[in-house]
Amino acid sequence: SLDWILHSFGEGITKHFLIPYNKKVWAYPLEELSVQWIGERVAVPDVNRVIENIRSGRDDCSWGPNNTFSFPLHGGTGAIWRALAGRLPQEKIHLNAELMSWDSKKKVVKFSNGMEQPYDYLISTIPVDRLLQSSSDTCPDDADSFVYSSSNVVGVGLKGTPPEKLRTKCWMYFPEDDNPFYRVTVFSNYSYNNVPEGEYWSLMGEVSESPKKPVDHNHLIESAIKGFNNTE
Repeated sequence: SLDWILHSFGEGITKHFLIPYNKKVWAYPLEELSVQWIGERVAVPDVNRVIENIRSGRDDCSWGPNNTFSFPLHGGTGAIWRALAGRLPQEKIHLNAELMSWDSKKKVVKFSNGMEQPYDYLISTIPVDRLLQSSSDTCPDDADSFVYSSSNVVGVGLKGTPPEKLRTKCWMYFPEDDNPFYRVTVFSNYSYNNVPEGEYWSLMGEVSESPKKPVDHNHLIESAIKGFNNTE
């Protein structure tokens, strides 16, 4: 992936942003990552478009796959899933039951509340390694062969109003090593309902973790707050 980054973005951006940032976001050395999965997730620059933007002095806000997006006015991110659940037959929705075992040959899943559910097609959002661990058809080594990383989300609420420079920001990327997070979202900018009434605002920091990049959970919040102050 390092060769691909250098070829696609050049030495300067690669050295000062993309190498340190990608190490923080994926929590693995770039030498161990492939580029085959990227697809549309990483917007590759159009050289001619970049040159024209520089020539015309234009801030190309429409560049990238997520230059515009929608977000619920009420209920935060969870409102999306509650709205989808509301369209389903309510008798088909079962909550607070942990998956205990999965038999892919018999097409049956068993839950901690004793329920057994046959299925035609299984769509799972469980991490693949954990799903395989619950299967009676796979070897434990199959699950252990997966490489993955995790994210820790730290939310901070603040009194007052956000600084002028943050009032129109959605999220920011942080390649620096004086903070633990790779991205910070000004979550109160998504909707004023994400904070209590009055003068309040909020930040949400994301900290990656993997066997190659362990995180001290006992001091994670303290580290994040220190990082917020370092980037002020």
